[in-house]
Amino acid sequence: MTDRAALEEQHSLNEALYDTIAALSTETCPTTMLRLMLDGAQRALNIHHGLAFLHGGHLHAAASHGHFHHLPLTALRDLHHEAQALTPVVSAGHLWPTTPVSGGARLMVPLSADGALLGALVLERDDPAFFTPPRQRFLHELARQGGQAIGRAQRLIALQDSERRARRLVQDSPVAIAPIHRDGVLTEVNEAYLNLLSITRGEVARGDVNWITQTPPEYHAPDEAAWHQAVEQGSSGPYEKVMLSGTGECIPLEVTLTRAADGPQQHVVGYLRDLRPQRAQEAGWRRHTVELQRDLDRQAQALTAQAAELEASTAELMARANVLKGMLTLSRDLTGDTRPYQLIERAQQFTLDLLRTDAFVVYFEPDGSVWRPRAQLGDLGTPELTRAVQAGLPLKDTVNLWIPWQSGHPYYQDAYDHAADTPTKQTGHIRTTATLPLNVRGERRGIFAIGLKMPRAWKRLDRVILEAVMHHLGLALERAEQTQTLRYRTHALERSNRELEQFAFIASHDLQEPLRTVASFSDLLVRRAGLASADPKAAQYAQVITEGTARMRTLIQDLLTFSRIGVQSSPQDATDLLEIARDVQRHFQQTTRGASAIAVEGEAMVRGDRAQLKQLFEHLLDNALKFRAPDREPHVTVTAHRDGAWVQCRVTDNGLGIEAQYLERIFMPFQRLQGREGYAGNGIGLSIVRKVAEWHGGDVQVESSVGVGTTFTVTLPAAPR
Repeated sequence: MTDRAALEEQHSLNEALYDTIAALSTETCPTTMLRLMLDGAQRALNIHHGLAFLHGGHLHAAASHGHFHHLPLTALRDLHHEAQALTPVVSAGHLWPTTPVSGGARLMVPLSADGALLGALVLERDDPAFFTPPRQRFLHELARQGGQAIGRAQRLIALQDSERRARRLVQDSPVAIAPIHRDGVLTEVNEAYLNLLSITRGEVARGDVNWITQTPPEYHAPDEAAWHQAVEQGSSGPYEKVMLSGTGECIPLEVTLTRAADGPQQHVVGYLRDLRPQRAQEAGWRRHTVELQRDLDRQAQALTAQAAELEASTAELMARANVLKGMLTLSRDLTGDTRPYQLIERAQQFTLDLLRTDAFVVYFEPDGSVWRPRAQLGDLGTPELTRAVQAGLPLKDTVNLWIPWQSGHPYYQDAYDHAADTPTKQTGHIRTTATLPLNVRGERRGIFAIGLKMPRAWKRLDRVILEAVMHHLGLALERAEQTQTLRYRTHALERSNRELEQFAFIASHDLQEPLRTVASFSDLLVRRAGLASADPKAAQYAQVITEGTARMRTLIQDLLTFSRIGVQSSPQDATDLLEIARDVQRHFQQTTRGASAIAVEGEAMVRGDRAQLKQLFEHLLDNALKFRAPDREPHVTVTAHRDGAWVQCRVTDNGLGIEAQYLERIFMPFQRLQGREGYAGNGIGLSIVRKVAEWHGGDVQVESSVGVGTTFTVTLPAAPR
């Protein structure tokens, strides 16, 4: 481009800039101003595509030219971020970088005012070299002055909005507000002021409303003082006065004057609050106070009476506390004795202490057709009644006893019905009675009869305590009977243990001696008589005798072992369970009974007797090796792990397995699932295993699958860590 062409272009750009800025100066709408800027740039530079957008509460395209009209919101956000990034470049006075686009170039022109981003112009041309430095300077100046013009327009709009909101706030305020000139003239008031003083806006507009004439003379001096205070200090603070309404009514008000913003000498602003609701409320409070005082006087009299009742109630509560203490003592006493009638006498004594009056307590039990006294405390009152009670009262005719016996519920009589019972002549001195059934293990044992020689109304607390005494007494009698039964069974068990020990001694000595004799002489007979060569049949019979005596000896030894488990006290020593299993494994290794097929893993400490736990593993491992599958080599694993306060030990084999219906039978003594021909033993080994586990406070469970194998799980108490 020649210098002349460049000067002409610069002159054209300056004119376009001047025209656009002049057009902007006459507008106040930011959107219209953006359109003017975009139109000016398009006319000056013949832009193919252009977009102008504002940055506010939300992004929106304010004006567009060309294909930018359908730009999506996501693309608009991207342009906004680019404009934010370019703002420091613009502020530094540098030219904006262009962005290559398909077949041309794009120039982003941020709009800012006072350092704040307002929006941007986005311009595109098909020529990549179109945005020369002069054209960029033109756009730079257009964006700078346009941004300032838009900023001024936005501030003006905000100021106008603020003024409208303030004016609306005053007009809509529930507080009466009025600007007051020095001469008292009111030129503008809000609706609340008009409503409060019953005047119209027309009267205010004509100048008919005056602050001074609305105020009675006695309040002129306080008004004058408040005026000067508001002018000098900014506010008068609230004070009370009276003003005349348009109808001539005197309205009490609370007034606050504040200095107006347009100068201290022109006018002040008055804020008025109607005091009529407060005055009415105060009058109501005064009436309420008088009524409240009357109520307080009446309540004081009632409280005096209640204080006397409370004192009596306190004494009663103290008495109840003593009763509860007595109940605790009674429960402790009933727990420590096992003699039935002594327990009943303790309950009778507590009942007499509770009643604290002239009374007696008799416990009756039915005996055929009469009631027999089994325990008595207190004087019955007359010799005749004493003899009648000792002789036995008629079962059904003594209604006072028969009713609770039949119903199972206590029977209280505040006024005893003498005529209902047979011994009417002997009970005239009895005034009040209570008869309660005594139940032990859900069965009625007798009747607890209470007789008072003075009138008494049975209160709810009395009934609750008496029935609690019967409940505790029933539990104590049940516990006493259980204790007696336990003692009897303990003696029987001790006697049985002594007999068992005696049997074990006899079995170990006296029963085995004949077996040894039979076996010895059978062997001598075979050797001396030469039966093996002379009479093979006789030799076979002798061999059967020998084997039978050997099995009998083994059976006796197994019985002794089974009976001795649990004779000693419970085990308390800490024992390594798997170390015992390893000892048994070494024993099988010495006897060449498949020790290589046994694997022992882990360690676990239990409370146990080492010798008996060794028997447990001997029988479990012996069974695992004995009942092996014929088609595979035996494999046995012993593992253990601690689970809280318990240790679980699992012995797993790959043997024959056990059918489900026999899983419980195998623990019964002498129960065999296989014949003696193929497998030795008496069928007592697993019985010993279960008895050892249970004696240690644990148990043993079994899981098995036929043809797969069997797992025995022994659970024992763990030793303390």
